[in-house]
Amino acid sequence: MKIKFIGAAGGSVTGSCTHFYYPRTKTSFLVDCGLVQGEGDFESINANPFPFDAASIQFVLLTHAHLDHCGLLPKLYRSGFAGEVICTAATAEMARLSLMDSAGYKNSLFTKNEVQQIRFKAIEDHPNMAMAAMFPVRKDLFVSFRRTAHIIGSCSITIGWLGDDDKRHFILMSGDLGNNTKDNLYQPLLAHRQSIFGYPDTIIVESTYGDRARPTEHKSFEARIDALRGLLHREIFERKSILVVPAFSLQRTQEFLLDLVVVLNRFYSSAGSATAPYLPANHFHNCFSGEHWNWVAHDAVRRAISNFSPEDRAQWSDAFTESGDENFPHQLRDGSPRNLQDLQSLLASQREPFSIDVILDSKLARAMGVVIRKELMRQSAHKQGEMAHRNPEMMGRLNCKSETELQTLLLRLLPRAIAPPYQSVTAAC
Repeated sequence: MKIKFIGAAGGSVTGSCTHFYYPRTKTSFLVDCGLVQGEGDFESINANPFPFDAASIQFVLLTHAHLDHCGLLPKLYRSGFAGEVICTAATAEMARLSLMDSAGYKNSLFTKNEVQQIRFKAIEDHPNMAMAAMFPVRKDLFVSFRRTAHIIGSCSITIGWLGDDDKRHFILMSGDLGNNTKDNLYQPLLAHRQSIFGYPDTIIVESTYGDRARPTEHKSFEARIDALRGLLHREIFERKSILVVPAFSLQRTQEFLLDLVVVLNRFYSSAGSATAPYLPANHFHNCFSGEHWNWVAHDAVRRAISNFSPEDRAQWSDAFTESGDENFPHQLRDGSPRNLQDLQSLLASQREPFSIDVILDSKLARAMGVVIRKELMRQSAHKQGEMAHRNPEMMGRLNCKSETELQTLLLRLLPRAIAPPYQSVTAAC
């Protein structure tokens, strides 16, 4: 077997593409065919002709749906490739979604019509193919897909062939690897990455971040949740601001939504767990002028008092009067046993439920969410009653008591693409 690294090598970490040539049957194929992104003169690099004859490539093995692994597939077809792209069903769906979205941008390297030409072949849809099993793709040439924890549908690929010695030889292409392990399910959606298939002679492993020591919040679920809680508390509950979170449409957005539910459930879902005092979402909320206050503060005071028992409420019933000030029309009545500090303490001690609007302003992310939700519900083909690759801790983390409750929540968080682009999550604050 002859192997040539076309991309993601020589100092580059994007544009993954590896060219294989099997002399025994004169078979040429690729593992991945991706865009170079954000490195050097990437636009010129992506526009350059392929360093091989695209028409001679018989098939492509695709590890996953990120554009730096699949982004040049339309160009490959335009250049003469006429074969199939073999991958998981999720990878096929999400790759097409990503490519169709990219084709709609100005200066795209390809058109939507060219994306439609891609002939994906999902291994779950063919009886002679199976996950974690060797199956033939050409004479004396075999492959096996094994899931990783990188993104939904991602796989490592083992390639086997008969050598000149008539013995089988194997090489493993890792694809991109997630950082979930069996003992540390850091990522929210997926189970741990699977072990390699068989006993390959050679393993080629992605090492994009192999030279880095990860900070705690990038390797501990609890540390990540604490970091997110701190961000939400500071920006939403203290500053009363709108938090804008830019995130990749493919999986990162969906992971963030699940983490957001964990934080809100754990720290803000009830008066007992909420840690932020009620203040109206208005910049006049703390605007007192001496013993006078405006209508916004007064509305907050009245709502706070309404939560008291009848006996405690009666102690406040005759405490207020009009001040005559147009801007600060409320004040304490002369002789009232209450003072301004009582009012401020009253506001600071309250917990009132309100909805936090989560606006998912991305058609692509919503479309990806539909695919991801479907995959999270996929049953294992080997273990009855178990999910194929969903994180087994998801139900507990999301505080769901049953599979039905979890599926209902996932449908709410990852709705059909035509649904409204927002969800409301109630928190006590």
